[in-house]
This record gives sequence, structure tokens and C-alpha cells, in this order.
Amino acid sequence: KFIVENKSKTNILCSHGSKWLILLDNNLNSIKNLFVEDKLLITCYPKSNNDVLRVIISSDSSYLVTYSITDTLGKNRTETQKTNLIEGENELEINISELESGNYIFRVNFNGQSQIVKFAIAR
Repeated sequence: KFIVENKSKTNILCSHGSKWLILLDNNLNSIKNLFVEDKLLITCYPKSNNDVLRVIISSDSSYLVTYSITDTLGKNRTETQKTNLIEGENELEINISELESGNYIFRVNFNGQSQIVKFAIAR
């Protein structure tokens, strides 16, 4: 693993093996996961009211994916959902009104892989 900090000291780029990179903000919150092998780009953040999680997934191919939200202890906080990604940008809006303040993990499974993006809710 390696960490590279940009000159503005606002974002940190770190690798996890050779297949993907994570862009973190200065509080170590995940901003984007950059998947080198399958060329997915996932951005995930709560909307201003914290009741909806906005997820944008960019893909260079079509995939059937499943996704769910867990807490940091690994407990499922939402049911697993399925959706079809199309080539290009895909937007999901997930109801998170039942989740309390804290840190969570958005997990997406596709093409035999599982990728995560961390996000936080402050109520």
C-alpha cells in the first residue's frame, strides 16, 4: 500500500493492491474509488437532508450489480438490491432515513468482484 498526498493537502490517494485506488478527503473519508481493471468509478455521498444517499457509478460496460449498506461492524443495514448498470453514468438514490449518525459502507458486487465506498451520516 502507498499514500500520496497532493500539494493542496485536501485529498489523499492510496492504493489497495494493483486493481483499485481510493481518493480520500483530509478527514480520511472516501470520496471516490477508482477501479483500474474494470474501469468503474463510484462516488457516494448523503444529500443535504441526510435521508437519501446519492451514488453515481460510471462504467465502460453494462453489468448486473448488487449493492447494500453495512455499518462498520459488518451488520447489514439495508437489504441487498439488484440493478443493471449501463455504459456511462448511472445514478442511484437510496433511502437512508432509518440510519442514525455514524460511519457506513456502501458495497457493490459486480463481475465476481466486491468493492466498497465508506460514507458518514451526521444528523
